[in-house]
Parts: sequence; structure tokens; C-alpha cells
Amino acid sequence: MELTKKDKAFMQAIQANWPGEDWTIATGASPGMACCGTEDLDPDDQETLQDYDEGSFSWESCDSCGSGLGGSRHKAHAIHREAFGPDAKQPDNVIHIEICVDCLIWHANGELPVD
Repeated sequence: MELTKKDKAFMQAIQANWPGEDWTIATGASPGMACCGTEDLDPDDQETLQDYDEGSFSWESCDSCGSGLGGSRHKAHAIHREAFGPDAKQPDNVIHIEICVDCLIWHANGELPVD
């Protein structure tokens, strides 16, 4: 598949905001996280967790691509590769972010935005 100029610009914008391969972005609200307001929810109750991730309109810039266009923002987390596991060196490197729909689809499914 040939990438368009728009596709390349989108990917470059994400790389500019999250440089390096040490970070990944996980989409959705996480159970048990105060930043998502889910600290008192049952982690197995997926229906209720989905209600916390419906998104809401915002003029704030997307924390993934930096777009300042108004639109729906969704819960996500930037996670450092050393944040978890038995050899975790930086367990506090999980950052709550809010991302646009295009970035939500990119980080969740690896699909580029459709015109």
C-alpha cells in the first residue's frame, strides 16, 4: 500500500509527540485507575468500563498527534516499556492521555485515518 502525503504527515505527527520506541499507547480506560475514574469498578465488568470510554468533545490538542482541531477525545495511556514486569525500573511511567478518533483507531488497530 502506497502512503499518501496525508498518511505520512499523520504518522510524523505521532512520532513528533511520542519519540522513541520505548513508549506505546494503549487505548481505553483502564480498570482500577484514578485517572480514568475507574478505581472502584469491577475490572471484569466490561460494559461499565466501555461507558467510561465513550469519548467527549474537546478543543484540547490530541495528546498523540497534537491536532488542535476540535473533536471527540478518548481515554488512553502512554506506557513506557519498562513500566511493568519483574524487572520494572520505572513503574510510574504510565501517563493518562486523551487522543482523537484518528489516533484511537491507529493505536488500537494500526489503521490509518480514512478521508
